[in-house]
Amino acid sequence: MTCSDSVRPATVDCTRYIQHGSVVAHLCAGVVRIQSARCAELSEVAFLQSVIERVGLTKDKRAKWLYGSAAQFMIKSTGSDKRYMRGGLWQEPLQLAPALAAIGALAAKEPTRSYVEVGVFSAWTCVLVSAYLRRFAVDDRIDATRAATFRAAAVDIDSTHIARETHTLMRELNVSFVPRKSLSAWLGGGTRRERRVGLCFIDGDHS
Repeated sequence: MTCSDSVRPATVDCTRYIQHGSVVAHLCAGVVRIQSARCAELSEVAFLQSVIERVGLTKDKRAKWLYGSAAQFMIKSTGSDKRYMRGGLWQEPLQLAPALAAIGALAAKEPTRSYVEVGVFSAWTCVLVSAYLRRFAVDDRIDATRAATFRAAAVDIDSTHIARETHTLMRELNVSFVPRKSLSAWLGGGTRRERRVGLCFIDGDHS
């Protein structure tokens, strides 16, 4: 079970997001690039950085102070449109790209079947990381349906900042929004070992 160029998870369809002019079309396009990439590309920091930059960063008034030169990739909005606050990656591409490459190197040896992100805001990072991990959850000796066994939880106090279209994309990738108080139920019963998560990213200790 590892990344396979011949057998891949089903590719998501971005048509609905494009037709509705949704900002989530940016995220969906990034997911498709991950799903369509060669396994070798998934280990290349430069490729992953380009995916992140094209998906776009959350607009933040701190701009260059927060993102440095990557501030140019903030998702633009016009007028009083506040929907951009429900979109974008709130991560520095130069940090997230090598982190994904390192995670991929580990996942290639031992596939990660579950992912939990605590503190998700718009959930875009959770979606992109989940799409990436799913590429390493395929058993090329069987078929791509094994990737469906991968699951992820986007954990936060509430889903206020997660757009409806993002929820739709999450479902396609088997990513669930899980209120913080419901995480134990999502993890399930059994022993502590049986409740272990393959990968956990905590970005919410400041809440």
